[in-house]
Amino acid sequence: MTQPLSPSPQSSPSPLFLYLFRLWKKRRMVLILVPLISMVLMTLYALFGMKVWYKATVTAFPPSTGEGGGLAGLLGGLAPGFPGLELTKLGAQEGIYSPLVLLQSRRMIDTLIDLYHLADVYELPDSPRVKLRKYVASDIDVSFEREGNYVISVYHTDPTVAADMANRMVEIANKFASELFQREYRWQIDFLEQRLATIERSLAAARDSLVQFAQQYQIVEPETQVKTAIESIADLRAEITKYQIQLELLRQAYGPNDPAVQAQEKILQDLRSRLVRMETQPGYFGNFPLQKGASVALRYMELLTNVETYYRIKAFLIPMLEETRVKAQRFKRILNVLDPAVPPDMKARPKRSLYVLGTGVATFLLLLMGFIAHERYQFYRQAMQKSNSSEHPVA
Repeated sequence: MTQPLSPSPQSSPSPLFLYLFRLWKKRRMVLILVPLISMVLMTLYALFGMKVWYKATVTAFPPSTGEGGGLAGLLGGLAPGFPGLELTKLGAQEGIYSPLVLLQSRRMIDTLIDLYHLADVYELPDSPRVKLRKYVASDIDVSFEREGNYVISVYHTDPTVAADMANRMVEIANKFASELFQREYRWQIDFLEQRLATIERSLAAARDSLVQFAQQYQIVEPETQVKTAIESIADLRAEITKYQIQLELLRQAYGPNDPAVQAQEKILQDLRSRLVRMETQPGYFGNFPLQKGASVALRYMELLTNVETYYRIKAFLIPMLEETRVKAQRFKRILNVLDPAVPPDMKARPKRSLYVLGTGVATFLLLLMGFIAHERYQFYRQAMQKSNSSEHPVA
């Protein structure tokens, strides 16, 4: 049995390099043999116990940015008609869905797990889904390069499956984007259809109100009727003034009892009665008295304005609805494959040489630290025993 290193009575602890030198002389076989054995065992485990993983990579790029679409493109069209609405600041464009979000989504991971039976690949058939997702996500690398392209890398134990998974991820991402695209436009179409139906009902109600009002007051053409009323009243007032002048002349010439004067007075009285009826009674220019002509005309114009407004909104909504329906059928892919993934020829991991070398170095360092700790413990133990024996000498 190897005796522990013990210092001389007056010696102090040796420097570190002296410890290492003495340990190497006494235990070099252990320091060499044990790391070698561990390296051999790690080599065997790496060769027969570790799975070999292959890495397949696909390069894709987004399509060129076209004209604005989506919700913001639709709402941005409202700005010219409604200047107060700052809707264009939403900033959405056709292809608003980020490929990074779709490629790294939980739905993408779950789709790959079910499609390629990854629970068996990772030997986690009964583990919680969240744990399996974590392992799968760690073996999928998605990056956006400075040049504007996306690089998607997938690890799998089968090189063919790894390439197929990488290529399939682009297809699945485009499918997800298409579903979101259709869902967004379906919402827009439903909204526009509901809005158009509301406008149709409002237009019908406004049109009926206008027709009823026009029939009630016998209004056909307000401007023409008002103009006719003004001209008729003006003519009648001018006629009355003319007869008044003639009557005064006849009175001065023949006296008030002359038959011609009396006849003139009767005509003048009839004209004045006619003027009063024209100004105060309905039926001359419509079913309303001329005194209410302004309020009736204003109400008529208000109803007519409502009808015209609804017609204009309808004329605005119908082209927008048709344009949205056309856009809903014109989906633009968010990713186009530039370099499709091919089955790799060489494994990506594990790096067996690194595992073996790391095991050997780690084992050697652990043994060395253990030996140093042991020697230090023996050194202080002997020093304590020597100190106790000097304080209590044997009689």
